[in-house]
Amino acid sequence: MPVDEAVEIYKEQVKSAFESLTEKESDIQEMEQEQKESISGVQEESHSLQSQVTSQFAELHQILTEKEQRLLGDIREKRRRL
Repeated sequence: MPVDEAVEIYKEQVKSAFESLTEKESDIQEMEQEQKESISGVQEESHSLQSQVTSQFAELHQILTEKEQRLLGDIREKRRRL
């Protein structure tokens, strides 16, 4: 086989391999972007849930404080009546 012919065969093989790698790189970059978007969504959801939990605990604390004040007031009222 002449050298020129062998060179052309190997050039085609290298070109084909390069195109395949370029396509795989593009696919990997696309998957990476999708993963980043997914992570961002999870982080936003986590932050939202954290805020919701904090808010609910604050609300429960307020409810319990009000109930405590009512009960203490009831106890003081009963003491006064005795």
